[in-house]
Amino acid sequence: QTSPTNANTTTAPSSSGLPQAFIIGKSFIKAYYEVLSTNPENIGRFYKPESSTISHSFQASVPAEPKTLTAESIRDFFLWTKSTSSDDDDESPSGLSVDFGTGSIDAQETIGGNILLVVTGQMTLPTNTEPRSFVHTFVLSNSAPAGKKKNFYVHNDILRFIATPGD
Repeated sequence: QTSPTNANTTTAPSSSGLPQAFIIGKSFIKAYYEVLSTNPENIGRFYKPESSTISHSFQASVPAEPKTLTAESIRDFFLWTKSTSSDDDDESPSGLSVDFGTGSIDAQETIGGNILLVVTGQMTLPTNTEPRSFVHTFVLSNSAPAGKKKNFYVHNDILRFIATPGD
């Protein structure tokens, strides 16, 4: 009998028994949300200008328009993370906080060694005191030449807030 983490996977399990895509994905998610909530002006380091496509929808039933990021637009696109108040708390200077306590991370290797990540959790925006449920989907693309150490960037980024009762 095959364990669920090893069944039909194209990614070799690591020594911990978890697929490599999950390990890479979890590490990426930890770093990504740390930067997003503490230093959003540095979020561009995860993207590749002219290659990364992003769509964020803050309303549950409104489609988001995909945009290809440029070097100039990356920081502007993430202005929603910034607090407008002068009394930011110490843990999240941006005013944004993310809670994965009721969420999850799913990861799969895709064609060409890319990684598909689906992240769920709750996010509190700087403009709102109530946490909102979200789904954040990423495709991490390996930009390293064959035979070199993998170097991932966010090729696709889709953020969707989910309607909660009372919305």
